[in-house]
Parts: sequence; structure tokens; C-alpha cells
Amino acid sequence: MGARILIADDLSKDCLAYLKSEGVEADFEPQIDAKSLAARACGYDGLLVRSRTQVTKEVLAAGGRLRVVGRAGVGVDNIDLEAATARGVLVMNTPDGNTISAAEHTVALLLAACRRLARATREMREGKWNRKVLGTEIFRKTVGIVGLGRIGREVGRRLTAFGARVIGFDPFTPAEVARAAGVEPATLDTVVSTADFLTIHTPLSPETRGMFNEQRLRGMKKGAILVNCARGGLVDEAALLRLLDEDHLAAAALDVYATEPLPEDSPLRRHEKLVCTPHLAATTVEAQEKVAVDVARQVVAFLSRGVIANAVNAISVDAELQEHIGPFLTVADRLGSLQAQLLSANVSRIDLELQGEIAGFDSRPIQAAFLAGFLRQVAEGPVNPVNALRLAQARGLVVNTSHVAKSKTFQSLVVATVSAGGQSRVVAGTVFGRTQPRLVRIDDYLFDALPEGWAVIFTNVDVPGVIGFVGSTLGAAGVNIGQMSLGRDAPGGRALSVIGVDSEPPDEALETIRRRDGFLWVKKVRF
Repeated sequence: MGARILIADDLSKDCLAYLKSEGVEADFEPQIDAKSLAARACGYDGLLVRSRTQVTKEVLAAGGRLRVVGRAGVGVDNIDLEAATARGVLVMNTPDGNTISAAEHTVALLLAACRRLARATREMREGKWNRKVLGTEIFRKTVGIVGLGRIGREVGRRLTAFGARVIGFDPFTPAEVARAAGVEPATLDTVVSTADFLTIHTPLSPETRGMFNEQRLRGMKKGAILVNCARGGLVDEAALLRLLDEDHLAAAALDVYATEPLPEDSPLRRHEKLVCTPHLAATTVEAQEKVAVDVARQVVAFLSRGVIANAVNAISVDAELQEHIGPFLTVADRLGSLQAQLLSANVSRIDLELQGEIAGFDSRPIQAAFLAGFLRQVAEGPVNPVNALRLAQARGLVVNTSHVAKSKTFQSLVVATVSAGGQSRVVAGTVFGRTQPRLVRIDDYLFDALPEGWAVIFTNVDVPGVIGFVGSTLGAAGVNIGQMSLGRDAPGGRALSVIGVDSEPPDEALETIRRRDGFLWVKKVRF
């Protein structure tokens, strides 16, 4: 498909095999350093990473042709999302691939902490036979889960099978979804204060960083056990050590740390009440193969067909939705481009109206496509559906989208009205035969034009000889006409023509047309 992808982390070899099977040129550099990555990023359309590689703003700035970064796994805190969005680089993750592995590892760490397996194993290796290493059961205890995404809910299902009462907090998960996983919804304070065992499954963000500080840890039940397989920055590690030393917490189990790799001299490594693993939750054969191939599939689908799945900085358009609205994304992009090129004043408002069948689908991808086409004509730097809404907001553009269940003229129709300088211009487009975009309206003129390449658009008094004059003028300038469509308000009234041409018409030819009596305005545009 002509794209180049760099695998900049130790992903399963199945990932590289899949890319090659799709005819993608891919390089495997699992140990590439930051300096080398920044130097080489400009040569790739896609970048695949895990958690080791830091995709910084410097790397993104250097990646002149970079269009997508795929993270094999859930967390994307090693990717500068703000910088990626600003540059229009799509960021994807694979939220499902390691769900089971992470859930099972969480349960394993909880069991290890409950039964003090690390101490028992160490003493056995020292030649001891200590049968007084006293553990505790999960049965009939209360397990608290903070974060009820995919992993948190899978943990809930498994611990329910142990006969535990499972409660959980997540402001973004509906109560019925939590209950379906065997988790009783509760407030954060209730979960923290009543759980015998507490496990964390929230993403790391500015809002959640340090979420489990000393105050919240002290709010836990005395003798409770804490498990963190999510992100290290969620827990104040120094405070955790203090509470373990004070016997406020009976034990803790960590798979993630604020600094990774965990320094060799970290007291976390040596604490008797801590079970520590080196970020292994997703490290199973099954998970590594699945997330590596999943992220490769997603990136290829985006680069080849524009399908956006599991995006973290854009609106996902899965294969099923793409089938329905994909051609209308092209229509919306070209309507936006046309509106920007027809402008003669500062925009005050943009109104999109989806009519007919297309009105029944999520309008956000269509809005993003229109804004991308519009802003590409007026903004500096890269513009695409990833950063279009952000750029529009930065410019103060007011964008409204409405839905009308039926269209009077077509099965589906996208109508875009741009208000500028006290006046409004309306353009509309549809799809013929499920795949062919068509421009069907400018203001009150109806016609049928293919929005591709260069075009000359003009309005004139509807008198004989106009089309012949335009054709001969363009022909004298060496410009070949490829298609033409005309609409008029009434015979002998006013008409609007869209003439598709094979090359850019020179300004001198357009000026010749403008000077002819009966022409009201003339524009050249490129779709």
C-alpha cells in the first residue's frame, strides 16, 4: 500500500509477519534510542510501540510524514497526546488485547499478598521450613475495585467466583454494566474505607496522578491489602511504605512503579510486606501476540482505508460504521474545502445538517471531516480529522450539527452552511451508488458535479453562448475540460456552472471570463 512503518519496541514477531503479509514496508528496531528515533521518524507513516519507547513532542515534530502511532497495550502515557493531536497524528491503543492477562495477574498478585508467597518462597530457598507464615482468605471478604473498565470488570468476575463481595467505583461506567460483572457500584470513599482488598484499574492522567496519596491510603481499612497493576504514578510509593511500616496496611502488591525500571536501590524491592513484579501484567504469550497483531491490523486499516479503531485522540470509526459513512466523510471533506475557497469574509458560524439515512449515524466523524477540509485551506501546518476540531475551537469557530430524518431529494444528504460577513453560503453533497461523491447544490442552484481535482465555478445571466465562450477561453489557455454541470433558477434568469478541468486554469483566463458582460462571479477551486 506504499506506507512505511517502524516497530520501535519489542513486539511479537507476529506483528512484523502480518505487516509483510499485507505488503507493508516495515522495520523492526526494538531497542532504538530516543535520539535515533527522532532522527528516523521522518521516514515513516506509522510508528508501533509498547511502553518502553517514549513518543515525545520532539519525535512527533521530527516525523514529518508520520500519520499514526499505535500502542500495543492500553496505556498511552508514554505518548505525548497533546503534541500528537496538535500535529494531526492519530494515536491508537489496543484496549482488549491484554485484558485477560492483566486481570489474571491482578488476581495472582492478590493471592500472593494474601498468602505471603514471596516470604515463603524466600525462606524455602534459605533452607527454612516455616509453617507459621500466616495468610488470609479472600472468601467472604470485601474486594474494592477502583476503575471498572475492561480489566476492572474482568477482575470483578474472577473474584466473585472466590465468594467475595465485590464493590467498585468508576464515574464513567453505568451501574448496570458494573452489576453485570458481579460488581456492586459504590462511591470512591466507600470503596476505599470498606474494602479488605483494594485493586486499582484507572488510567494515568493529570486528574488521577497521585490519586492514592497518603491521606487516601490512610483512609483504607486497617489491615487491608493494596494491589496496583494499572500505572505507577497512581500511588504515592513513599506513603505506601510508611503505612506498611506502621502496620496500617497488611501488605501490598505492585506491578507498576512511578519510575521504571524500578531502581536497584529502591526500598520497594526489599520490603517484607511487598510483592513486586516488573510490569508483567500483559506479559503472556497470548497477550503479546494478540496486542501486537491487533495494533498492526488497526494501523494498516487506517493507512490503507481510513478506518479509525480504538483511537485515543480522535473519534473511532470501526469497519461497520466505515461501511455506512465512509463515502460521506469524503463528501464532507470536499464540501469543507469548497466552502473555504468560496469565502470572501471572516467566518462567524458553520452549520451542518445531515438528512436522510446518514442522520441516523454518529455525526462527529462527518463534522471532523468537514472541518479538516475547511481548515486545510486556511490553516498552517498539518490538518486532518484528528486535530480539526481542536484547530476550529482555537480559531473561535462556532460549529453546530443537526439531524433531519428524511431528505426531500436524496436518500442521504450533507448540507453545509457557512455564515461570513453577514451573508451565508450553502453547499450540499451526497453519494451515488454507495461510493461516488457528488456535489449537488451551491446556494439555490441544483446540479450534479463530481468534486474532484480542479474546477471553475461561476454564475452568470442565462443567455446563449456563455458555455461556448468559457470553453474556448480555457482551451486557448491549454486547459482541457473533463466534466460540466449546470443549474439555473429559471430559463433566462441566472445560472451556476461547475466545470471540471484537467489542470489548474491560469488567472489570466479567469480574468478574461470575469470581464465578459453577464458574469457575476468566477472562482477556481481544487477539491
